[in-house]
Amino acid sequence: MGRNSILKLLMIRLVIINPFAGNSRGFKHKKTVEKVWNNIKKEGLVDEDEIIIEVTKHQGHATQIAKRYINKYKNDKIVIYIISGDGTISEVAEATINNDNVSIVIIPKGTGNDFAKAVTSSKSIRKIIRESIKNNPIKVDSIKVNEKVAVNVVNAGLDAAIAENIKYFRKIPFLTGKMKFNLSILITIFSPRKYKFKIRVDNKAYKGKYTLIAIGNNKYYGGGIMVLPNADIKSGFLDVCIVKNTTIFHKIYFLPKFNAGKHENIKLVNMTKAKSVTVVSNKKFPISIDGEIYNVKGFKVKIAENSLNVIKTLDKK
Repeated sequence: MGRNSILKLLMIRLVIINPFAGNSRGFKHKKTVEKVWNNIKKEGLVDEDEIIIEVTKHQGHATQIAKRYINKYKNDKIVIYIISGDGTISEVAEATINNDNVSIVIIPKGTGNDFAKAVTSSKSIRKIIRESIKNNPIKVDSIKVNEKVAVNVVNAGLDAAIAENIKYFRKIPFLTGKMKFNLSILITIFSPRKYKFKIRVDNKAYKGKYTLIAIGNNKYYGGGIMVLPNADIKSGFLDVCIVKNTTIFHKIYFLPKFNAGKHENIKLVNMTKAKSVTVVSNKKFPISIDGEIYNVKGFKVKIAENSLNVIKTLDKK
């Protein structure tokens, strides 16, 4: 056996494609992926690795697929390639959290692709797959939300309502993720709804009317809005943004500042860091967990330190 063969790391490479991501363009990605892996195999780069391609059929299916293969190959190293957006990433994270045998690679093809901004600088399937073969995984944090796992941002109040209203623009083909988010802002911002919350950030308690709460592991949401400008996926802390009750005029004033991450010094905005955050109300309110909408009366968020293995690709740093 030659020296190159000895150095090869043999493993299971599972590709999970969400066909409905990014205006349902995911249906086109399967052929691209097959072509990329065939070329890589011909070059002898991963000739003995097992390549598996699965397409999701419904919400939560990515978790089921990942668990099935993790159980089947529990003694092997597995790399899971996720071709989708933040919601599918968190589904896979649900199956892979705290599992040292499994690493994930993000190929951003969803609406927002916000978590991907922390781990890749490309959207090319070919480039990301090729780069992933050369790079080793790093440990990053994830987020426990009640019994769910998230990777990016959990938000409640106005911004969760904005995330929910994106559904009205999802199937418009020429709109980018950020354009959809901005249009959703326009139809949501004039809502008179106010949210009464009791909030506990570690040992500090807050009570009153609030416009929004964002709790996250990463800087961005909504296709690039920098809601948590100091967040880092390896910090071991949640970054928290709490905005007190605001008028329509406040909201209009805040928007460009939130887009640019320049809202830290606004009087009605409280920015902090924490290990855990609890939010409760006497009425149901919308929360967004990596873009997936739920209506709840309360939730608890905790940081899960060093809980995911991610292979960064084409890092600009």
